[in-house]
Amino acid sequence: MRTRINANRRRGSALVEFSLCALVLLSLLFGIMDWAWVFYQHQTIVWRTSDAARWAAANGFAIFAEKGAASPTVTSMIPPAGVNAEELNKALKAAKWTTGSGYGKLKATNVRIGHMGDVDVASVKNYLKAHEEAITGLRAKAAVSA
Repeated sequence: MRTRINANRRRGSALVEFSLCALVLLSLLFGIMDWAWVFYQHQTIVWRTSDAARWAAANGFAIFAEKGAASPTVTSMIPPAGVNAEELNKALKAAKWTTGSGYGKLKATNVRIGHMGDVDVASVKNYLKAHEEAITGLRAKAAVSA
């Protein structure tokens, strides 16, 4: 009778040990998968930054960073001639977009696009479209006042 009770206890303890080990291993596995997804999202945005550089060139913007020195987390652009960066930032803010400007001497000349964290490709594309609309509005306003 004793051997039967001990055998049942051993089976029960094996189940408890397996459950604890499985919990730890599954937590580790899902944690790795979650971080892999975050890293993939960030890398996708970094790769799409080159799309933003092409967009900038096509719309008269200049990328502030020298070639090969671009940041993986933020892109700083100089607006086209005749477009004031501060006015562009104000127009974007009025359209409910959170935008950044340069610091110090660069504040009046730069517009920054952040592409880190919860930013996705669609958000960047929509943000660039908002830039196009804001510039069109600023140029129309300048033409009327001239």
